Amino acid sequence: MLLSAEIVAAPGDVDPGFNPSPDGAVYSTAVQPDGKILIGGAFTSVGGVPRNRLARLTSDGSLDAGFNANVSGAVYSIAVLADGRILIGGTFSSVGGTGQQYIARLNASGTRDATFNPTFDSNGGNRLYTTAVQADGKIVIGGVFTNVNGATRRYLARLNDDGTLDAGFDANMSEFFVDAVSFQQDGKLVVGGAFTRVAGLPHSGLARLSTNGTVEEGFSTYAIPFVIITAVRPDGTIMIGGSFGSIGGFSRRGLALFSPEGTLDLDFNPDLGGYVYSTASQVDGKIIVGGAFSVSPPAPRAYLARLNANGTLDSGFTTDTDGIVHSTAILADGRILVAGEFTSVGGTPRNYLAALTNDPAAQILSVSGATRVQWQRAGASPETSRTTFELSTDGGTAWSPLGVGTRIAGGWELASLNLPSAGLVRGRATVHGGQHNAGTGLIETSTAFNVGSVPAPKLTNLSRVGNSVFQFGFTNLSGKVFTTVATTNLSLPSTNWTVLGPATEISPGLYQFTDPEASSHPLR
Repeated sequence: MLLSAEIVAAPGDVDPGFNPSPDGAVYSTAVQPDGKILIGGAFTSVGGVPRNRLARLTSDGSLDAGFNANVSGAVYSIAVLADGRILIGGTFSSVGGTGQQYIARLNASGTRDATFNPTFDSNGGNRLYTTAVQADGKIVIGGVFTNVNGATRRYLARLNDDGTLDAGFDANMSEFFVDAVSFQQDGKLVVGGAFTRVAGLPHSGLARLSTNGTVEEGFSTYAIPFVIITAVRPDGTIMIGGSFGSIGGFSRRGLALFSPEGTLDLDFNPDLGGYVYSTASQVDGKIIVGGAFSVSPPAPRAYLARLNANGTLDSGFTTDTDGIVHSTAILADGRILVAGEFTSVGGTPRNYLAALTNDPAAQILSVSGATRVQWQRAGASPETSRTTFELSTDGGTAWSPLGVGTRIAGGWELASLNLPSAGLVRGRATVHGGQHNAGTGLIETSTAFNVGSVPAPKLTNLSRVGNSVFQFGFTNLSGKVFTTVATTNLSLPSTNWTVLGPATEISPGLYQFTDPEASSHPLR
């Protein structure tokens, strides 16, 4: 199934048909798999219709009339869960007229999930800036608090799926708050904020934690006063945004990049003069950045910019706003969602929320035989941090999990499958945006397949590539484990052949193995 955004306008042009017009600031956004958009903030109406701090829109910006959560205070973070429920965090004390402090889980309809109700200390200044969901369903929360469910937890905690405290996770943050949490592929947490120490060790603004919350001592020894966002890129590098002006003696205003080991990238320096509140990455490496910054001539930008992958300004994207941008996100079709405290975008009136056109976005979900599914994505498609695949054999009524995808060049794949002869496969991917990059959404696509129409695997690329190194390949087959054996006498039973060991899959469907005795036995 091929999907391509049919965009003829220039990147950054305001989408004329998208104009929800909330009456107050929008802090975070998240997209659902069906394309609907959740927005959270400090507004009390959308398009003149009462909606307190949380609303749901269709993909064209129309208000979803059936969704009305009625939240009593600001919403800063939104996470769409795989089962359709929604997690929100902020400063509120009630949802739907019922007491609920700072974090809530909603049913897909917007009603409060009464089974989920963590409690916090009585400090009136409490708030949650981020609600980050792990692959196992546990929830990492960060913000301003010192006690969760009766236990001391300062600024960072982890909850089980039912809202109870994960007692085995205690990072022991000290002094000030946590703004952002992102996950690496190995499950480690990258944490940003205004803290100065973690578990008694000096970590100013940025730290990396193991899956049980212990701090990694050798990661980022720089003093960074205020980190508002963290984002782990596909290559493992870590991008941070905030209000800093220098890092380790190097000028870095608003945005910086670190190696996976925590070393500052000296070549990445966008030099944004102010706060960065949000980033959203495209598959082609370009980065949408929003905040309270301004870039001086010769390439002036205010509050909004697009960067190339190396951090330089994208000269083809010149749209700005007249006020702070709290949230940036990229929709499945490549459009850019911008939210904040502005009243115009690119000179076009837009209250607090707008959608912008973008470069083309493309994706294709394919099944190559009974063993492998691939989801290739390109252009302005939103970058993803995790992908799962599912199978349906009843036309899409029920879905069963196939597994978690692995990154490949240009996308994701899942191999070593045993698919039925026909059915539907679906790919679902996690995307990030919103203030503090705490807007976590899901995008999906599906396609029908018929394994009978896929050619049977065929042996290819049988060759010698070195003195003792050989390779072979298969069409329409990957992720398999092969054990190589050798003999100089084909009449011997295979049990008498010499075992050389496993073949290594160097790329999908292409394997290599070593035979140390090959040069001594030319007929081997």
